[in-house]
Amino acid sequence: MTTNGSDIDVSVANATTGRGGAVVLRAGGSITNIDLINTSAFVDAPDGNPDFPVGDAIGGTVSLNAGLDINIDDIDASAGNFGSNFASGITVGARGGAVNLNAGRNIISDSINTSAVVDPFEAFPLEGGGTGGAGGTGGTGGTGGGGVILFDSIAGSVSLTAGNTISTGNINTSATDPVVADAGAVTLRAPNGIAAGAITASATVNPPDGDDDGDDDGDDGVPPDTRIQATGGSVILQSNRDIRFNTIDTRSQNLAPGGTATATGSGGRVTITAGGLINGQGTLADTTPATTILSSGISQGGAIELSHSGGTINVRFVIGSPSSNGTVGAISNGTTTLSTGTIPDPGTVPQIPDNDVSTVDNIQITFVNQAPRLRANTRLGETGVNQSITFRISDLNIRVSDANDDVTSVEIASIRQGGTLRRADGSVLNAGSTVSLNERLTYEPPPNATGSIDAFSLRASDNVSFSAPITLNLDVQPPPPPPPPETELPEPPEKYPSTLPPPNLRAQLPCASTDPNIFQLEDDYAREFQDYLDTDSKPDRDLVDTCAILTNIASATGIRPAVIYANFVPASISTEQYSEANLSLPPQPDDQLELILVTADAVPLRQRINATRQQVQALAKQFSEQVATDPRTRTEDYRDSARQLYEWLIQPLESQLQAQEIGNLVFILDEGLRSVPLAALIYQGPDNQDHFLVERYSVGLTPSLSLTDTRYQNLRNSEVLAMGASTFPAEQGQLDLPTVETQVSSILNLWQGEGFLNPDFTYETLKNERQQQPFGIVHLATHADFEPGDPSRSYIQLQNSKLYFNSDDIRALGWNNPPIQLLVLSACRTALGDPESELGFAGLAYRTGVTSAIASLWTVSQEGTLPLMVELYRQLRQAPIKAEALRQAQLAMINGEVQFDYDQNGDGFLRLSDGTMIPLKGLEDQIGSPNLADPFYWSAFTMIGSPW
Repeated sequence: MTTNGSDIDVSVANATTGRGGAVVLRAGGSITNIDLINTSAFVDAPDGNPDFPVGDAIGGTVSLNAGLDINIDDIDASAGNFGSNFASGITVGARGGAVNLNAGRNIISDSINTSAVVDPFEAFPLEGGGTGGAGGTGGTGGTGGGGVILFDSIAGSVSLTAGNTISTGNINTSATDPVVADAGAVTLRAPNGIAAGAITASATVNPPDGDDDGDDDGDDGVPPDTRIQATGGSVILQSNRDIRFNTIDTRSQNLAPGGTATATGSGGRVTITAGGLINGQGTLADTTPATTILSSGISQGGAIELSHSGGTINVRFVIGSPSSNGTVGAISNGTTTLSTGTIPDPGTVPQIPDNDVSTVDNIQITFVNQAPRLRANTRLGETGVNQSITFRISDLNIRVSDANDDVTSVEIASIRQGGTLRRADGSVLNAGSTVSLNERLTYEPPPNATGSIDAFSLRASDNVSFSAPITLNLDVQPPPPPPPPETELPEPPEKYPSTLPPPNLRAQLPCASTDPNIFQLEDDYAREFQDYLDTDSKPDRDLVDTCAILTNIASATGIRPAVIYANFVPASISTEQYSEANLSLPPQPDDQLELILVTADAVPLRQRINATRQQVQALAKQFSEQVATDPRTRTEDYRDSARQLYEWLIQPLESQLQAQEIGNLVFILDEGLRSVPLAALIYQGPDNQDHFLVERYSVGLTPSLSLTDTRYQNLRNSEVLAMGASTFPAEQGQLDLPTVETQVSSILNLWQGEGFLNPDFTYETLKNERQQQPFGIVHLATHADFEPGDPSRSYIQLQNSKLYFNSDDIRALGWNNPPIQLLVLSACRTALGDPESELGFAGLAYRTGVTSAIASLWTVSQEGTLPLMVELYRQLRQAPIKAEALRQAQLAMINGEVQFDYDQNGDGFLRLSDGTMIPLKGLEDQIGSPNLADPFYWSAFTMIGSPW
C-alpha cells in the first residue's frame, strides 16, 4: 500500500467520551509513504459545569502487516482525559491503543505514541472510605459518598517484528493517572539490527490530597483504602546483531507521596538480547547520576537483563562512558546503580571461554562467547641433533573455527624449555606472540635433545578466550653410530657343529592348543564373511595369534578380554572325528551348540552344550523380537528368554571367566545368533536378583579376529566429525529424527570436533572433511539399514541420498587411510534373525574399513538414542577401551543415573550421570518420561569390530 504522503486520521476529541478508530492494513508488498496514522482519543470536560458527564478516552489499535517493508513517519494511538470540576459520580479513564507492526523485511518509523493520561486540573473531591468500582477501562480507583470514580490509565503496547532490521524514533507507552497507571510493553524483534530513540514505558501516579472545597473538613484527598499503583511497562529488544537506542525508562513513580493512601508499584523489566553489540547513546534528563537505563519502582525496581556477544572483536561492556558496546550513562533499578565500569573487569576475568554472567542485585549483564577451535597437523617434521628446522605456518594446515564468527588470531601457547622459535627476521617468539599463517619460522630444539619432542604449542584467540592448545611434535634423529673398526675375520672351520632348531615360541604361549579344528575355526568364520562381502584377502591369524592379542590388550588397558566362539556342530560326529576329517556339512536342525573360550592365560576351553541349532536359533530370534518391542506394549516375558540364553551361551564358561578376572567378552557367533542383544542376557547374582550381562562384562561382536584391526589406540586425543539429519525429503522415505540437532550439539560440547546438519549432511561434505582432517571418530546421526539379501542393498541415509555399503562411493571415502578408530551410527535397523542381514551388521567395521563401530540392532526410539549417545561420549573420555565406555553408558541408564527431568514450568532436560543438564528445547512432548532402564532403550547398541 502506498499513500503518497497522506495521513490516516481516525482520531477523536470530545468533551464527554471518545474512542479512536482502528487501522488495519495488510499488503503482500510494502506499506510506505504514510506521514501519520492517528487513532488517538481525547476527552476534555468544560470548566464551570460540575454536572457535566465525562467518560473514557480510548485510542484505536493500529495493525500493519507487510510482506516487504513498512515505512511510516508517526503513529499516535494515545489517549487523554482532561478537565476539572467534574460532577459527582462520573468516570474518568484513558486507554492507549496497541500498535502492532509486522514486516517481512524492514520497519522504519519516527515516533510511536500509545501513552495514556488522566490529568484533572484540580484535586478530585474523593470522599468517604469506599473501594473503587469497576468499568470503563477496567481499573480501580477511590470512591465515596458522591465522589468521583477514578479508573486506570492504561497505555497501549508496541510490538514491532521485522524479518531484517528495525529503525524507529522515540516510543512512548507511558501512563499517568492520579490513582492507577499501567504503562504499555515495548517489544522489538529483528534479526539484523535494531536502532531506536528514547523508549519511555514509565508509569506515574499523582494522587490528589488536601482540602479544596473551602469547607475546611479535609475530606478532599484520597481515602486511605484506595489502591494507588503505578506499573512500568516491560521492554524487550532482540536481534542477532547490534542494538542501538537512546534511553530506556520503565520506572514507576509517585509524584505526591505522603498522602493518606499507600502507593505501590514496580518498574518494568528490561531485556535486551543482542548477537552483536548493545549501545545506549543518551541519558535521561531528570536523573542523577545521568542514567541511560532506569527501571526503579515505588516498591520494587524491574529486573534488567542485557546479553551481548561483544561483536566480532569481543568488545567488553562499558558503563558510563561512550563506547561501541555499553551505555553512556548509568544503569539503575532504583536500589542499585551501576554508574561506571567495564564488565567483565579485564583485570580479573582475562578469559571468557563459555559466557560470562555478571549479576548485581537484579541487574544482569551476560557476555555470550565460546572459545574458538583450532585444528592443525601436529607433526612438525624431523631434524638432526642440535639442528634447526624451518617451516611455514601454512604448512601445518591450520584451520580455525569460531561459533560466534569472531575475528580470530593464532598465537604461541608455549615453547619447550631450552628450545627457541624465531621469525624470519631473527626476532625471538615467546608465549603469547601472534603469528600469521604466511610466516616462515625457525625452531631450534633444546641442546642435545633426541627422539620425539613436544616443540611448541599453538592456540587460537578471539581476543577474550583461547582454544585448546595443539602441540607440535618434532622428531630429532640421533647421529648415526660410528662404523665398527675393521678386523680380520677368522677362517671358518671345515664343519659347523650341529644345533637344534630354535624353540617354537608360539607353542609355548599359555593358550596354545594342538586341536587343529580350533585353528581352523577362525579361518572358517573369516571366509564366510569374505564370501558374503565379495572380498578375497587371505586371513592370516589363528587362535595362537588371538592369545597374543589378548595378552597385549590386557597389558595396555588393564582389562582382561576373552573371545567366545559359539558355533553349531553335527550331533552325530565327535569333536575328534569332526577335527580329523575337516568336514564341511550342511547345517542341520539337530546340530549341537559348541562354545570355545580363548583367553590369554589358559588353554582354550571347548564345550558342547545340550541344545540344538533349532532350539537356540528359535529362542534367539524370539528374545531379540521381545526386547525390540516398545516396553509400553509388551510384557516381561523377555526375561525368561534372556535367562535361558545366558545358561546356554555364558553359564558353561562362567567359572573360567570369573577365575581369570575377565572384564570384556568378544563374541564370534554362528548364523542366527549375530542379532542377539547380548548385553541384555540375564543371570542371577549372589543377591538372588536378576542382573543383565552388561553389569558384569563389556560386550563386543566381531566377524572374526582375522578381519579385525586389533591394534589398541586411546581415543582421548581424537576429534569427532559429527553429522546428521533431523528431517529428510519425502522422496527418501525416511522418518524424521527430531532429537538429532540436540544430539550432535551435545556431543560437540563434550568432544572437540566439527558438526554438519541437514543440508550440509552430504556425501561431498563427509568425504571432503575427512580428507582434510583425519578425524578419529565419525558420528552419523541418521538411518542405516542392513537389508536381507545382496549386501549392496544395505545403506547409510544421507540428507538427500543413500550411501550404499558395497558401492565405490564408500570405498572412495578412504575411512581406512588412516583408519577411523570409531564409527557411530545412532539409528540403525537390522532384519532380526535374517542370516544375510546379520552378516552385514556384524561385518560393518570390516566392510567400511574402520577399526570399530557402534550401531543398533533395531530402530531405537529417539528418547533412548539421545541419552545413550550423549552419555557414551562422556564415558569415552575416561574409559580404557571403547566397549567399556558403551557399557558404562548402558549402566548409567540401567541405574537411573541418566534421566529426563522436568522443571515446574514443564521445560525438559536430559540429565547425564555427572549431573550435566542438557535442555530439550521443545522436544518435551515427543520424549515424555520413558523408563530408560528397560533394555529396549540401551541393549540394541552393539560394539562391532575391535572392542578395544
